[in-house]
Amino acid sequence: MKRKFNLRGFTSLAVAFCLVTLTVTGVVLYVTPRCRVAYWTDWAFWGLDKDQWRAVHNTMAILFIVLSFGHLLLNWKAFTRYLKDKASTGLGLRVELLLAAGLTAGVFAATVLDVPPFAAVEHLNESIRAEWEGEASGYGNAPRRAAKEESAEGEGGGAGRGFGRRTLAEVCTETGIELEQAVGLLRERGVQAQGSDRISALAARAGTRPGALVRMLATGRSPGRGDGLGAGGKVE
Repeated sequence: MKRKFNLRGFTSLAVAFCLVTLTVTGVVLYVTPRCRVAYWTDWAFWGLDKDQWRAVHNTMAILFIVLSFGHLLLNWKAFTRYLKDKASTGLGLRVELLLAAGLTAGVFAATVLDVPPFAAVEHLNESIRAEWEGEASGYGNAPRRAAKEESAEGEGGGAGRGFGRRTLAEVCTETGIELEQAVGLLRERGVQAQGSDRISALAARAGTRPGALVRMLATGRSPGRGDGLGAGGKVE
C-alpha cells in the first residue's frame, strides 16, 4: 500500500532545514568583512562570495517565513486548542505571554540602545571586521569613492553589487580610472575590452578574479602569483 504524503511532516522538516541554513548563513555574514574589503580582496567562503551568501540568507529567510505560516495553518486546530487550554488556567497564560513579549522587546531595546551585554555582539562584529581590514592591507587600498559606495550599500542592508557585476565603464567612473587607460592596460595583457563589458567577463577572459582585475587597473600592476592576468593574457 502506497503511503500517503505527510504534508505536516514535510513542512516541519523543511522549517527545520531552513532554520539550520539560516543559522549557518547568519554566522557567515556575521564574520564577513565589510563590503568594500570583500569586493576588493575577492573574499569568498565555501566558494561563495558575500553577495551570494547574502542572497542565500535572504531567500531562505523568506522561505522560512512562508513555511512557518504553512506549518501554523496545518496545525491550527492544535494551536487554538492549546491556547484555549492555557486560557482556562487563567493567570498562567498571561504570565507566559508577558514574559515572552517582555524578553523580545527587552532584547530589541537593549540592542538598539547599545546596552551591555547585548552591545558585545555588535562590538565583536566590529572587531572581526577590523581584523579583515588589517589583512586586506596587503592588497593595497581600495579606491576611496568605490569603497565609500560599497560600504554604504553593505551597511544600508541593500542587495549590494560586487565588482564582477559592474561594467568596465562603471568601475572606471567609480574609481577615477580613465576608461581609455583601462582598455589599454587590458589590451597590453591580451584582453580585448570595451566600456560595456562586465568585469566578471573580462576577469574570466584574463584568468583572474574581478577584484584582482580592478586592483590591476587601479594600480597598473599585475596581480600577485595565482591571480592570473600575466603579460599577454597568460594565466600566471
